[in-house]
Amino acid sequence: MILSSIGVRLHTDLVQDDLEPNTIYELIQSHGRTDMYLFYATLICHLERVVEHWILEEDWVKAIDAINRQSNLELYYQFGPVLMRNAPRETVDSWIRQPALDPLRLVPALLQFQLAPRDPLSPNQATRYLNHVIFEQQNTSSTLHNLVIALHYSQRGFWEGSVDLALEKGDLELAKLNADKPEDDPHLRKKLWLKIAKFVVQDKKDIKM
Repeated sequence: MILSSIGVRLHTDLVQDDLEPNTIYELIQSHGRTDMYLFYATLICHLERVVEHWILEEDWVKAIDAINRQSNLELYYQFGPVLMRNAPRETVDSWIRQPALDPLRLVPALLQFQLAPRDPLSPNQATRYLNHVIFEQQNTSSTLHNLVIALHYSQRGFWEGSVDLALEKGDLELAKLNADKPEDDPHLRKKLWLKIAKFVVQDKKDIKM
């Protein structure tokens, strides 16, 4: 009965005037009404609670969508690290759509992405965002330029991991494609092609190939 009454007050916006928010949150949560909790948080512009809810649910796309639907840039910075670890492509898509962001304040999130375990065959989303900021937005920050260079150097290990993973899956064409990627590092390319040659001889038993 009480919760139904609160629902009516929510819909008439009277709750903003004479009910204390924390009391309302506690009452709604005690009844397990997630839908009303999110509605109320949105109604009184507590968008941080909405984002935190979806992060606790590990629904990263809904968390990103909640951030996209509001104008407080602080939420991008606050939740950037956890979202980059778990939904890097969608997070970078969101950042690119918000040109008012300060890329320097997103550096901690970019570094979190580098530290997180990931498939070496997948694109580097941190590099993707930095390339966008530097080449599309013409950002001249030396910090960002140095960071993108460091990330490109660090890809040396990813090329090797990519070839290893492709060979492990038996995908010779993909392994050859990745072996050619480090164009500015002939020593690494030679090493990767030797891996492929060893695989062909030992696993495929095809010396002629």
